[in-house]
Amino acid sequence: MSVGDRVYNVLIINCEFSTKTGLARKPTARSFAEAGGLMSYGPSPTERDRQAGIYAARILKSEKQTADALGINVPATLRAQANEDN
Repeated sequence: MSVGDRVYNVLIINCEFSTKTGLARKPTARSFAEAGGLMSYGPSPTERDRQAGIYAARILKSEKQTADALGINVPATLRAQANEDN
C-alpha cells in the first residue's frame, strides 16, 4: 500500500467519523488536504523536527533551566559528547 493509499484510507475514516458523530475533524498533515480533505492546519514536519533537535541538544548539554527544570539527570560523559558536536 502506498503512502497515498494510506492517506486516502485515513481520510475516509475521518469522513466516516465526522458523518457518524457530527463532529468536524481537522487533520494536521497537509497530505490530507491534498487527498481531498477540506483543510489541514498544523506545523511543518520539517520545522517541528528541527525544533525538537534544538531542544534535545539543549537538554543534553544541560543548558540552564532545561534538564534541571525537567528533572532530567544527564550524565557527565553524555554532556561532554553533546558539547563536542556543537
